[in-house]
Amino acid sequence: MIKPENQISLPTQIPAGPRLTIPLRFRDRRRITIMLTLLVLTYITLITLPTMIPSHFKLGAALVSFAENIKIMFLQPRLTNTTFSTLLGALGQSILLAFLTTLLGSVLAFFFALASTRRLAPTSLVLGIQSLMAVIRAIPTVLWVLIYSVVFGLGADAAVVGITFHSVAYLTKVYADSMDELSPDIIDTMQAMGLKKGTIIRQAIIPYLVSSCDNPFMVVR
Repeated sequence: MIKPENQISLPTQIPAGPRLTIPLRFRDRRRITIMLTLLVLTYITLITLPTMIPSHFKLGAALVSFAENIKIMFLQPRLTNTTFSTLLGALGQSILLAFLTTLLGSVLAFFFALASTRRLAPTSLVLGIQSLMAVIRAIPTVLWVLIYSVVFGLGADAAVVGITFHSVAYLTKVYADSMDELSPDIIDTMQAMGLKKGTIIRQAIIPYLVSSCDNPFMVVR
């Protein structure tokens, strides 16, 4: 039996999936941007923090008062510290506050969402509102309430404005996402017919949002 001197072997190719690589320059720019942002925020905090502390503030007395309040709340949970009717009143105020801020936020957010929809508003306005709402959502609600408490004082007014301010940012994104899911052919057809934006909003967008609320699974991704 004669064996061939040179055997031919075909190389097998191993299928490789797509590889996503980030350019080095992009990563460096992103890292530099994050570092500069953190440095600016730290600098602003160090400058503004001493101005927020009142002149008559005493750290020792504040710590003692804070420890006494923690002791009462966690170690002495008795109704002798307050009355049951006071607790029910505070609970009712919290429920009414949540209802009022959600109602106000939903109404205001609808108009902001119309201005942040690419099919109804110019790109510059859309990007501006979306950026503003993203900044508002990035700041916790408690901080917004504290910011407005400096203006209105501690109380229900600062809570209503602060929570409503934050609710508008979240609901604007929800409304805008729902509007973007509407078929562009419907809006294009109505615009080709010469209908104005007010008519398009009443005849197409609002009915679609109402149907989405009736069926919440339509807006779930």
